[in-house]
Amino acid sequence: MKLYVGNIPRLADEESLAKWFERIGLRVESIQMVGKDEPGAIRKFAWVRIAEEVFPPKALRHLRQCMFWGQPLAVRKVNPGTARDSSSRSEASVNPTAA
Repeated sequence: MKLYVGNIPRLADEESLAKWFERIGLRVESIQMVGKDEPGAIRKFAWVRIAEEVFPPKALRHLRQCMFWGQPLAVRKVNPGTARDSSSRSEASVNPTAA
């Protein structure tokens, strides 16, 4: 299953995000982190593929309440067949605040 994860602190990396998911009991298959590493850019977002195929809405709500580096994450399930589910470069142009 693929998740959109937003509100990631700028200094976080894929490894720290993967470890966070593993600590809460989810097995990460891949992470594609997107964000500007420029001064003034304070947040990143990522596409996270987890091994779990069934992910109840209650678990998604729980993820939104967990803190990562002192920040609540914006987590949404990416539905198959949407533009955001592709692995193309178009993902990098998605505005995470509009998602």
